[in-house]
Amino acid sequence: MRIAVQPLGRRGRALAGFAVLDVLWGVRLATVDPAAVEFYTWLNTLSPLWWWSLPWFAVAAMCAYGAIHRRDRIAFMGAIAIKVLWGSLYLFAWLLGENVGDAWPAAAQWLAFAWCVWVMAGWMEPIEREGVAWTPPLP
Repeated sequence: MRIAVQPLGRRGRALAGFAVLDVLWGVRLATVDPAAVEFYTWLNTLSPLWWWSLPWFAVAAMCAYGAIHRRDRIAFMGAIAIKVLWGSLYLFAWLLGENVGDAWPAAAQWLAFAWCVWVMAGWMEPIEREGVAWTPPLP
């Protein structure tokens, strides 16, 4: 049996990269000692770190699915939402005056990353005559 595989377009490659990133972040949260990072110590007081890894794994699955399917809106929404959530947690920790290290720069980084994902979600896939996603060569 032969399975037809379409090459990933720009959006699919972006979602595949987010899926890998989100799995790695989920593994980090599921396996790290909460005392290793001040933010993780604070986060662990709210809920165990392994629990915080579950949304990352769920979003990774959404991104992996969205990478190989044309309807990828939900995957991009998940990729944006998890980064906004993470940035917001850092921001709230900083606003609450928790001793979590560089919370406001981390919040800025995660929220800026979410903005970048939002920009990528607006990319159109160039289509050639055969209906396969195509990226023009660099000059």
